[in-house]
Amino acid sequence: MTLTAALEKLRSKEFEESCVVAAFAASELGKDADSLNGVSREALLRSALDLYDDSTCPVCDTPFEPIAFRGHVAAKLGHLD
Repeated sequence: MTLTAALEKLRSKEFEESCVVAAFAASELGKDADSLNGVSREALLRSALDLYDDSTCPVCDTPFEPIAFRGHVAAKLGHLD
């Protein structure tokens, strides 16, 4: 896709409508502290998984075996559903 074509998509009515829907959803989410907290926790946990070096938790510096760490974080993510 060329730059010109990409810019045209950004100017489209469809993209504008998507932005309005996303802004409304974000606004509604911001009104619900529990949901917002859950999103923040999920982001933290997913970042921890990405940053894990196969030896130490990047959040709390606790040593973990890889399987134990991934299981621990997966359980925490499961509680957010």
